[in-house]
Amino acid sequence: MTSGPPKVDRLKTIDVHTHIMFPGEEGGKYAALMPRLARDEAGQEVIQIRGKSFRGQLQLHNPKLRIQDMDKKGIDMQALSIMPLLVFYDVDPDLGIACSQIQNNAIAAMVNAYPD
Repeated sequence: MTSGPPKVDRLKTIDVHTHIMFPGEEGGKYAALMPRLARDEAGQEVIQIRGKSFRGQLQLHNPKLRIQDMDKKGIDMQALSIMPLLVFYDVDPDLGIACSQIQNNAIAAMVNAYPD
């Protein structure tokens, strides 16, 4: 009988710094602060947050693309956090809490839908 830790085929790879966001409702109460999907001048899909556009980041809101990207990179798990622009330190606290709750609820729904 051998003692010691069980044999492990490989260690898990965990990405501990990755961002996530979910588009808000078009024209909703918090539309000016929440992310939205749009097209740039070239017709490419971009994410717009508070007047800034981000290209090539579609896995931020699309769990299927995120999982495909993780599989390509050999990542088993990610620790998710919202993008810094969505922390809302510079707005009224009640407004910031409401916008953060929208993002938190969306993250929870995604994690429940894609637990692995």
